[in-house]
Amino acid sequence: MKRYHFLLAPLFVMLSFVIGCHDEQKISPYQFQGNMDVRVTGDQTPSSDNTTTPPTITTTTTTNSQTPAATTPQAPGTVPGTNVTNTTHDTTTTVQRPTYTPGDINGDGVREFLITAPFAVRGGNDVGAVDIYSSGNMTRLARLEGEQAGTFGTSVTMLGDLNDDGYEDFAVGDEGVVTVQGLPQALPSGQVIIFAGGSDLTSLRPLITLRGETAGDRFGAVVMSLGDINGDARADFAVGAPEFSGMNNGVPTSKSGKVYIYSGSDFAQIATLESGKIETLLGASLALAGDTNNDGVRELMVGAPGITRSPGEVFLFPLSRLEGQVMTANAQVTLTGETAGDNFGWAFVSMGDVDGDNMSEIAVSAPNADTKWGRIYGFRGRDMSVASNLTVGGNSFPILTCLPPFISVRNIPSVCGYSLALIGDLNRNGTNELLIGSPGANGQRGTVQAIDTNTLMGVMQITGMNARDSLGGNISVMFDIDGGDGIPEIMVAASFAGRGNGEVYIFSGALARSGSIVDITQASFTFQGQNQENLGFSLFTP
Repeated sequence: MKRYHFLLAPLFVMLSFVIGCHDEQKISPYQFQGNMDVRVTGDQTPSSDNTTTPPTITTTTTTNSQTPAATTPQAPGTVPGTNVTNTTHDTTTTVQRPTYTPGDINGDGVREFLITAPFAVRGGNDVGAVDIYSSGNMTRLARLEGEQAGTFGTSVTMLGDLNDDGYEDFAVGDEGVVTVQGLPQALPSGQVIIFAGGSDLTSLRPLITLRGETAGDRFGAVVMSLGDINGDARADFAVGAPEFSGMNNGVPTSKSGKVYIYSGSDFAQIATLESGKIETLLGASLALAGDTNNDGVRELMVGAPGITRSPGEVFLFPLSRLEGQVMTANAQVTLTGETAGDNFGWAFVSMGDVDGDNMSEIAVSAPNADTKWGRIYGFRGRDMSVASNLTVGGNSFPILTCLPPFISVRNIPSVCGYSLALIGDLNRNGTNELLIGSPGANGQRGTVQAIDTNTLMGVMQITGMNARDSLGGNISVMFDIDGGDGIPEIMVAASFAGRGNGEVYIFSGALARSGSIVDITQASFTFQGQNQENLGFSLFTP
């Protein structure tokens, strides 16, 4: 699940302070120069030589013609520096792709993973950074840094091999950069840079830079791969701009939010999703659902957790129907929270088919419910298959209510459900587990709980060590890396650890026992940030 981090600034004083500093900076608009948008440092360490058989794919021959483009700021979906025209002929050829290992950015046969630090500093400015790590020896292969003031690394995702060169390509969001001129200058419009993988990680090149439409959009706060939704054998992707402000029948819609869907083949804009309402923050969170109604089509889940005017909503859109301008009023299913300000839809995840009816269930969090203690709700696929509007209470079932004495110290709210993830069967009882991050728990030490999706009983709890570390602000599930026991590992971020330096931990899934409690001293690997860079702000594991 991909989630916008800046929405709940009041949750943590430190986070609120950091956001305020960024909004007040006087930053010059960034101009695309046609070359690399980042600075790369670090050594490369080769790993093992595992590869996959090159697939043979039948494609339609396409010819690209390029003409110089205007130098005005580019809207999302355009190629900075060029206008690209695709001419398709009726000639079909068979193309042999290079050997490709999914998740392998540098072609050494081993998957990499990504950890971001969007407040990494260079030259006195926050520019942001993305670290590329090898899953073979757990060493950092390279660090990519933003070239201008911003928050490079706000979001990150891998996209498969988009350009058929045999390397994994990936996208990095920078929602804090100013790329659109106008008033007020300091409001970030945001951008997303798509990078081509390569054997030399010190010379990675961008395939394209996509930019927000207007000042304040925070385009790139969320970026997520959708898989191939248009049948061209390339992964398509979605970008959230949760503070986009538009117009609805001539009426301004402040911070209504917007989601952009792009083709992975030519980066053309396939669709946009819009709400037309005020302060909904549509696109603050994105995730793929399973097949919730047994029609053979997966759904895209889009969160609109709102600020204070609404309880929050989650919209489900069939991937096969994402084309043109799509309004949330036309969503296949709408889930609505209970109380204004709960931020229902802040995080959500598909739970898979829990009850055996061939339809996927969904878990949705409202971390500000019960005065920021938080609640997690479940929705059944069979209910979503027969009704288009479901509500908390009327159509949901409770997964976890985090009122005291739930992991509480000194009455500090737990902000339960700030992050969610689905992991495999940790305790070998035949069902998957739901991971729930509560960064405010235990005096903001933070916790991550593993809940059995069938019994809803606790299986494992990971606890933070120090006040204000906020463990559990971000969670990612890793493939089995510790000896082939078949149990996935858990990557957890505490991005405020060390006074904001940030730390990321990898825990063996084999630690899970019924009711077991572990802390960070039992982590298999620990990665530490520096200089208040908030390491672990965003994570991606293939």
